[in-house]
Amino acid sequence: MTKNGINLEQIIKGVRDAIIANNSINSEVFCYMGSILFHYGALEERTVEAFRSIIKVEFLDVPKCVEIIKAHAGIIKKMFILADKQDVSAFKKGVRERVANKANVAELARPKFLDIRKLRKKNR
Repeated sequence: MTKNGINLEQIIKGVRDAIIANNSINSEVFCYMGSILFHYGALEERTVEAFRSIIKVEFLDVPKCVEIIKAHAGIIKKMFILADKQDVSAFKKGVRERVANKANVAELARPKFLDIRKLRKKNR
């Protein structure tokens, strides 16, 4: 995407890289930049770092952040496959911990979006 001779995708990728390098995103920045990063930031180029630095468990406590995550659930589900397993597990655990108390997170967990199911209890 170019506007007036400026490659906006490269600028957004630079923002992505700065966020990753500094681990500097918070919920306000995510609410403002999240959709832009998903659309133009080529997160799949740096899935491991992007998942760890941009998709934070604490964002599940901010309704606007949850809406952005839900809108881009398809991308996030693909990231689950390539991202660090501990980071993915921590995120899924965060979703499971909030399902009972937050309707928007419960919806996010549904198969239509992230498909995060309850863990089965093991019989001893």
